[in-house]
Amino acid sequence: MKAPLTSTLLSASIISAGQAAVIGFDEDFTGATLDPAWNEGGATGGALDAANDHYSITNTNGSGGTKLSRTEGGTLGDYTHMVTLGLNSFMGTGADVKWKTFGADGFTEIVFNSFGNVRQFHTGGNLYTNVPITVADGDTLSFKQVYTLSSNTMDVSYSVNGGADQSLYSGIGNGASGFQNVITSFAEVEVFEFGAGDPVPTIEIQEWSLSPTVAIPEPSTSLLLAGCFALTAIRRRR
Repeated sequence: MKAPLTSTLLSASIISAGQAAVIGFDEDFTGATLDPAWNEGGATGGALDAANDHYSITNTNGSGGTKLSRTEGGTLGDYTHMVTLGLNSFMGTGADVKWKTFGADGFTEIVFNSFGNVRQFHTGGNLYTNVPITVADGDTLSFKQVYTLSSNTMDVSYSVNGGADQSLYSGIGNGASGFQNVITSFAEVEVFEFGAGDPVPTIEIQEWSLSPTVAIPEPSTSLLLAGCFALTAIRRRR
């Protein structure tokens, strides 16, 4: 029993030296009721569709945006943030769907409009603007953000109908300090109709996840020596 226990303790020591992480979630809206961790906002148009496993979100002009958000927490670390949107009745309706994250160092938002263009704002200005995405109502549109703490960089991409990722941006963001923490406060999807008339914009949030990556660093010399001494002691007892 001593050899496995020593190995376990050594592994635990190495893992505990890893970086902290944001608090994550993995939501596919398959429950009978909406997880109470979600916050619904806006006067019109947000509801769980339990029969079809998505959260339907719509908006009418003049009512303010309709939002679904989730409070976050933890400590900034590497993470992958993904959302998949079903375009129910959206294209050509005169509307935006906005995917936002907020943290101690500012915020970033990806805005896709019903004319088929996407832009991303990060504290101070746009990182890219009016990038065309070819989609139609009935398609699914996914966005992904991959943040790497050591380089303070974010890789942003999209995919259509589960296809290959298409790059939108890779870099440190705006400002002297770059992205830093734009994640640990809350994340949000908002639909906002700036046009008027029928049909009103409707999207389906099908999947949404935030996956922290806890880095396990190379073991230090002291940890390696401790492991060697422990294994040597075990061999001597035999």
